Amino acid sequence: MRKRISYCLLLLFITGIFSTCKKYPDGPRLSLRTKMARITGVWDLEYYEVDGIDSTNYVLNSPYYCRYYFKSENKPCRGDVSDHRFNLIAVNQSTVGSCCGWDWDNNKATIGIDIIIETTGFLAIGAYTGGGRWDVQRLTNKELWLKMSEKRWGNFVYSNRKYYMKLKKVSEKL
Repeated sequence: MRKRISYCLLLLFITGIFSTCKKYPDGPRLSLRTKMARITGVWDLEYYEVDGIDSTNYVLNSPYYCRYYFKSENKPCRGDVSDHRFNLIAVNQSTVGSCCGWDWDNNKATIGIDIIIETTGFLAIGAYTGGGRWDVQRLTNKELWLKMSEKRWGNFVYSNRKYYMKLKKVSEKL
């Protein structure tokens, strides 16, 4: 009888852990890797949607298309900029360019992405332009799904377009 009660309590405990571990709406339910370890790496666009319209081909065929290298280093990418954000490098074809930053928000449920336009001849497009706050929908070691329902600058909303994108990790390092 005691063993049966112990097994029931253990089952209840495990069920409780798995039901509360899900951080993002689309998962994963449980991960042994930290969020920082999962997001660090080079990400390529897999799907991009604006206001419900699939815009993936437009983005991928644009001369301004970039891959993004999320780094865990907390150093500014320009020597004259003091920054608390982590490094993000935009990679266009074979050129490394824009100086960018990213940070976590809302207990790692939101990612802030900011782009400083350099004189590299390319610019990140879509909702990235000038940065924005993205709600994380899914974060695994190979998938990052992000959603943005409005773009803000402080308290000023300057776009009510809805953006949704899926990124896939192509490499751990640049």
